[in-house]
Amino acid sequence: MRATRSKPTEGRTGREEETQMDGLTPCLHVRRTNGRIDTRTSTMASAEVVWGCVRNNSSFLRKGVNGTQFAAEPGNLTHRNSFKCSGLANSKTIDIKEGEDGLVVTKKTGPANKPKQATSSTKVPCRGSLTIKEATKQTAGYRGDLKKAARIRASAICKSLRVKKANRTK
Repeated sequence: MRATRSKPTEGRTGREEETQMDGLTPCLHVRRTNGRIDTRTSTMASAEVVWGCVRNNSSFLRKGVNGTQFAAEPGNLTHRNSFKCSGLANSKTIDIKEGEDGLVVTKKTGPANKPKQATSSTKVPCRGSLTIKEATKQTAGYRGDLKKAARIRASAICKSLRVKKANRTK
């Protein structure tokens, strides 16, 4: 890795300089202030690097019978431990959960270094096939490869929310 130094920016006080490290994706910017390194301005690592770290070592990892691995992380629709479905490694994730009056579809929309501001939620009421169409519509323009998984997850949650009618005996 090679470091290049830039000139101090106007408006800064003290001895401050920025260092740009080549070879990382995306480029890592580190600010040095009076000999101390400030990492608040750095960006997150690439999805492949995060997946390499999280793949076998995660608090969300659940191991099943016959060597199967499942993941209980938010943003994982199928709960499989794979790069495609990972809610931690991917920059675009979709999560469908049970809400008060139906489903809540959550998407990652903002920067990864601000997790609270990085999500947007949409409430979808459970109304049979209309719910499944709405969940598919939310997924189609965002991540088309998870369209089928979103449809299956939405129908399973709506089925679990149905109340059975009591049988009356005469």
